[in-house]
Amino acid sequence: MSRRDIPSGFINTSVSVALWALLLGSHGSAASIEAASPVKPYYDFLYYASVGDVEHALAQFADDAVVVTGGACTVERPCSGKAAIKERYIEPMLQRRGSLPLAQRYDGLRMHTLGTRGVQDRQIFEFREGQIVSVYSETVSGVAPTIATR
Repeated sequence: MSRRDIPSGFINTSVSVALWALLLGSHGSAASIEAASPVKPYYDFLYYASVGDVEHALAQFADDAVVVTGGACTVERPCSGKAAIKERYIEPMLQRRGSLPLAQRYDGLRMHTLGTRGVQDRQIFEFREGQIVSVYSETVSGVAPTIATR
């Protein structure tokens, strides 16, 4: 077969199809890598909270999640479940328009953050099965590490 026997446009079409297949194939693998990140719910929570999307921010929490960070979610009255987390943790945080919990380090189990009130409020996020299962403050006495494993 000589070059004259190849229909015009065949090479361009073949190259285009190959490039599309490569792009679509790499997108699928990038998405699977992204989904595997244990801290993805934290970053999704930050994003949705930063744009004021309460419902999507709340969706990052497990149904049985617990928040104990002082303020409205105390040791005596923790925010247990999505309704309490929405009403007493997320909505007030967004109404204040203050800072969001800023990541400091991930230790392989928990994301350690500076809380919404800065250095005096270090919050720890814990995860299970792609969702946030607990948020608690290092500085609130009486909060055991890993309250999510209750």
